[in-house]
Amino acid sequence: MSPRFTWHFGVFSYDPATGNLVGPAGTQRLHEKPALVLETLVEAGGDVVSRKTLQGRLWPDETHVDFANNLNAAVKRLRDALGDRAAEPTYIETLPRKGYRFLVTAERRVVAPSQPVAPKPPETKNVPTASAPFPAQPAWWQALAVSLLVLTFTWVLVAFQAERTARLPTGKIMLAVLPLQNTTGDPGQGVFVDGLTEELINHLGRLQPARLGVISRTSAMTYRDSETSVAEIARALQVDFVLEGALRRGRAGGRINLQLIQIEDQTQLWSEHYDFDDSDWLAVQDRIAVKVAKTMALELLEGAMPAVARAELSDTRAYRAYLRGRHAWFSFNREAYLRAEAHFQEALSVAPEAAVVHAGLADTYNLLAFTDHLPQAEAFAKAKKAALQALRFDPDSAEAHNALAFVLLYHDRDFTEAERHFRTALDLNPGYAMAHHWYAGLLSARERHDEALSAMKQALTLDPVSLSVASDLGWYYLFADRDEAAVEAFKATLALNPDYGWAMHGLAVAYRRLGLAKQAVFTLRNDLHLNGMSPTETAYLDGSDPDAAWRAWLEQRATQFGTPEAPASGVRPLDAVMTLAQLGRLDEAFAWLEGTPDNTWLIFLRVDPRFDGLRPDPRFVSWCERIGIDP
Repeated sequence: MSPRFTWHFGVFSYDPATGNLVGPAGTQRLHEKPALVLETLVEAGGDVVSRKTLQGRLWPDETHVDFANNLNAAVKRLRDALGDRAAEPTYIETLPRKGYRFLVTAERRVVAPSQPVAPKPPETKNVPTASAPFPAQPAWWQALAVSLLVLTFTWVLVAFQAERTARLPTGKIMLAVLPLQNTTGDPGQGVFVDGLTEELINHLGRLQPARLGVISRTSAMTYRDSETSVAEIARALQVDFVLEGALRRGRAGGRINLQLIQIEDQTQLWSEHYDFDDSDWLAVQDRIAVKVAKTMALELLEGAMPAVARAELSDTRAYRAYLRGRHAWFSFNREAYLRAEAHFQEALSVAPEAAVVHAGLADTYNLLAFTDHLPQAEAFAKAKKAALQALRFDPDSAEAHNALAFVLLYHDRDFTEAERHFRTALDLNPGYAMAHHWYAGLLSARERHDEALSAMKQALTLDPVSLSVASDLGWYYLFADRDEAAVEAFKATLALNPDYGWAMHGLAVAYRRLGLAKQAVFTLRNDLHLNGMSPTETAYLDGSDPDAAWRAWLEQRATQFGTPEAPASGVRPLDAVMTLAQLGRLDEAFAWLEGTPDNTWLIFLRVDPRFDGLRPDPRFVSWCERIGIDP
């Protein structure tokens, strides 16, 4: 029997029998492929190990694996475990077009027989751990416990009355404010009920964010005029309570009926109605929202008082215009952004110092930067100006800090200032789903993957049916080299909407990185069909060799780009860069990269797997430095 041994190098030791790497951060178990890369490199004793040698070691029997991308991913995982950087390597040096070399001396030490080494455990996926049963308790203890429970329950009945005995969940409470129904028969009242819904979400979201989470407007409005039951909506949004209501016609004006439902047992905890005069259309929203917030604080938060938002829009015309602007903005498309811009400008013509409107305008220009309506630099300049105006009128506007951070991240690439404003936005409004979502982009680009994924999960908790949040979670898993988790996130997104192309394409990329070539090509074909391509146009994907089919797709795309000097109509240079990088045509890829220095997506140059082919090239480091990101 061969003696067991461990490798020792730098501040690390590695045990091939268990796959455990021990270093300053403790013990971590390497996955199979990164472990094989490490073992091959240390065994070479400082000699160059070719990519072909590594390919034979990692995939000795497989013929349908994307070796280039999967090897890059395995080396990156190993570097992450060692805290190493490709640009300034301590342990693993990349030699372009040759391979890799281990830079430190590795000492092999035999493990004494008295120090048995546990066998390497098999890798498992999401295996639940059985809980140990509770130890048996003596009968007298059980009787005492029952007596105490009875006494406690009796005291609750006396103190809070029968209707207040509904059991509140421990930990954080999640509440959804469903879109109020307009039952007046007047479609023009739709703006009013949407505005009141938003006011309720805003006021309730500011009560105690650490204790009460309120589902964002984006997810809540998905259920406007829906016939889905409250129980089904609650399951989809994963909430404990639902606030629902309707606007009805009253004798002198209108009546708002509201009720709070606990989902666990469908108990109506509270209901109330509010009458108002038609002439009081503007003030009624804030007044009702404040009253409801106070009631919810008593019902759910043991008497916490609401933080009432400042009333910035005292003019009815300005307020209506602002609500229409936000309503349009949440449609998330170019034409809607243009309508939103017009509505916000109308509101500012009446209320020029309203920070909330300037913040809405900043959000609008931020997203218009991703359309062809304005040159990107002009759109971001307008967004920055509007965000700064909002902060001048209200330095505590979470929306304005978030909008400014977006400009600083994607246009200025000032990561430090962008992070400062994102964090300020979240300090001001911890329940602001969009701030969590946009901040996660910065964290992912900076390779702070655990923080990025935590931020995305918080965003998804607050905005659980948002397709952009759900699909971006999948992409940020990809950027963190957690491909299996990415697959699950993309599948969850497609369960919400099977025609969401951003998730479909991400799923295809994830399958390919996992070496699941058939699934990757099948998903890619679906993605192309969603983008309007006919089966005839995607016939090159129908061959028996899925790896060849994927490459054929890339080659087909490459023929449509033209040249960097004379690009074909409608071609986005960054698409050419990604395609040519995957084909290994690096000279062409870097030539196209020259035309994209201001592209917003370049902040993900270090992490997006579609750029993997560029990273071993020495030009990659200089390009990262040139555009203001660390290599």
